[in-house]
Amino acid sequence: MFLLAQVMATANGLRRNKAILSELGDEATTQFIVSKRALPKNGLKDSPNVHFCDVSLPRETGPGPAIEQADSEEAEEKNVIYRTVASIPIEDSEMVYCHLFQLNSCYQAMAKNNKMIVFTDDMNIRKAFYALIYNSARTGLVLDSRTYCLSSVLSATDFIMVLMKLWKFREAITSITGLQLTEEDEKRTDITEMPIRSWKEHLHNDGKLKPFQTIDVEDSLYSAAERLSSSRIHRLPVMDPHCGDCMFIITHRRLLHFIWQHAALLPKPEFLRERVRDLGVGTWSNIKYILHETPLIDALDMLMNEKISGVPVVRDEDGLEVSFASEHNLLITVIFS
Repeated sequence: MFLLAQVMATANGLRRNKAILSELGDEATTQFIVSKRALPKNGLKDSPNVHFCDVSLPRETGPGPAIEQADSEEAEEKNVIYRTVASIPIEDSEMVYCHLFQLNSCYQAMAKNNKMIVFTDDMNIRKAFYALIYNSARTGLVLDSRTYCLSSVLSATDFIMVLMKLWKFREAITSITGLQLTEEDEKRTDITEMPIRSWKEHLHNDGKLKPFQTIDVEDSLYSAAERLSSSRIHRLPVMDPHCGDCMFIITHRRLLHFIWQHAALLPKPEFLRERVRDLGVGTWSNIKYILHETPLIDALDMLMNEKISGVPVVRDEDGLEVSFASEHNLLITVIFS
């Protein structure tokens, strides 16, 4: 959370990291004021630009009538909390979001209400994905049933890959034999009944299974963003190093939401005023799209082959985009159609 330096003396403690705007004469400088113990273990703690100082803050009072205190130094001492804070000036506005991530741990980005779904790897794929859908979740963690350690992540992409492999396998059998599969044949070839462990081993044998990665809750958000980008993954479980439990899963969406929460009181980098195309963000050539008449199986096949998470839906007559089909939307259509 953020607040102004002028009201720092009346803040209710430093439970979350703060960015403070302080005015020195005619020059306005922006600096982060961070509780020392809240600094990430791999952030800017050892940077020469970090200055530590002691501050006194009024003790937070609970609800109810105020308790009268004797007018003495001892009473005043009881109403004050002392904190050691770090002051980090922001000299380059282009780096403000970078510093924001470096000075905040992954814990700071955790939502107030969080839901975690964990499957053992001996559960079959069909049941696992129905559980995700009925719990309005897009991702679940997979627990090794033999060691009870987290081993992988199960997402909508896995289920789409299973559906495509099943569809193509049955199509190949039908084209070779020239006969439609019987109900018993369909049950025998239904790979959605295989355990999650077998599916992950199949991906590993095909070279499509990425190593399972996690990050400590005390690590900086900058480390999380760097890991997501360098490993080209979309989900990163955040672990408690003390008990080994997963606290939540950090995503690109969660990181962007964290910036949005705090952007109002931070300097605006110049690149925010530039056009998206000039920054080279997004796809501006060879754009993939589908039509209203495109079969669902072809749309799913496009997502998997092009390694994209969604495609625009355009009209035949004028090519105007009228909708957007994401992995999750298509998966809901498959399950409930």
